[in-house]
Amino acid sequence: MASGSRWSVAAAVILLVGYSLSGNTLHAQDAPASKAGAAGSPKRTIEVYRGTVRTDARGNRLVTPAEIRRATDRVRLARKRAEQQLQALVEQTSGLAEQSFDSFSRGLMPLTDHLEQLKLSQRAELLAARDEKQVAEIQMRHIERLDAVVGALRAFDQPNAQGWEADLLLAQTLAAEARSKLAAHQKRDAAAEAARQQAVALADAHLQRRQADSTIGWATVPMLVNARLVVQQVRQDEPYTQLPADEFLEDAVTLTRSWQERDAGIGRADRLALAQYQQARFALRHGLELDTNQIGRLYMSAETAALQLYNQQREFLRTGTASLYDVARAWSFREELGSILSLADLSPPLASEEQMLRDLGALQAFARDVEDRQGRIGADLSYINVLGSRQQTLKVLNDLDSAEAELKKLQPPPKEMPAEDAAPASDAPATSTRKPGR
Repeated sequence: MASGSRWSVAAAVILLVGYSLSGNTLHAQDAPASKAGAAGSPKRTIEVYRGTVRTDARGNRLVTPAEIRRATDRVRLARKRAEQQLQALVEQTSGLAEQSFDSFSRGLMPLTDHLEQLKLSQRAELLAARDEKQVAEIQMRHIERLDAVVGALRAFDQPNAQGWEADLLLAQTLAAEARSKLAAHQKRDAAAEAARQQAVALADAHLQRRQADSTIGWATVPMLVNARLVVQQVRQDEPYTQLPADEFLEDAVTLTRSWQERDAGIGRADRLALAQYQQARFALRHGLELDTNQIGRLYMSAETAALQLYNQQREFLRTGTASLYDVARAWSFREELGSILSLADLSPPLASEEQMLRDLGALQAFARDVEDRQGRIGADLSYINVLGSRQQTLKVLNDLDSAEAELKKLQPPPKEMPAEDAAPASDAPATSTRKPGR
């Protein structure tokens, strides 16, 4: 019995020692070393979750030159990948803008689709911008593209054609708004305000024209909603326009549902889902000042509507009543919601982002299998390629940011120079680490 007791006690001691050591493994770098340890072993190596870490006698981490080299190599590799991806994105974006305008100018693509593809082109190009000068160049190029749209519409010169006058006003509105943004970017306040006032007047005229067209069946509910949102967009510094837009979007949902109950084409399931998404998106965009829980509920409501629209468009694509572009555009709505959340320094749940990327992968796989590329399909396939390439670019840029942050943590902080040795402030060149396109 005595022998058995001694073995039991010994086993208990071993378990306690093992438990103590395993606990110290995670926290050793925060615990002070004993005097004996300090005298006999000024440096010691311990195993932690993220690898091998060297500490001094006080438990402070010591960074080895090898760690610095590895971190530097990771930054170099991440930067190379980012540069290659950005170059590929710029090339794909240029092709999309050209193909889209070709389809639009030949009457194969409606104005709203072409404007959306130009908008994606600009966003992708801004992602690759390195400085403020390139940002201005991209804005100028966007204005030139919008001016080309206005010119093409004027060349049609069909005042009695369905929606022609309203389309012309819409293109002119967006061109004036783009000029206002460029002038504001260049600190030309007077020119920016003049262009903004012109955009407001054109937006109002566009809405009135759409409303008139709706009385004779030339404007659908989505067209009216878009016209109202354009007005709200160019009047973004006037909060009183928000409430009427909110009420209008609610009325649009009600009207679309009533058409659906009558089995009318303009009330089919994807049209209703689109109206519900626009209403939920508006609520999210103007609810960013609320607490995080409320913003989360608004986001989930908008995401549900966007996902419902995406699933509806996929079903209609299968039956031949929706285009590949319709599905891709519905997918982009969830990305749009993520951009809205970023304005409040928030991001979508991880599960939502993973689902969005899976859906994008399926969409790209479907696009690769398309054999008939006649008509506007080439531009639509380019649109999907740019959507995917932009997501990949965001990933490699995030990887680069992470690698740079890891290297910065390993490097010692710069030593402060004595006041008498410091260079005068006027002699130090002003540099900016801001990434304009991010």
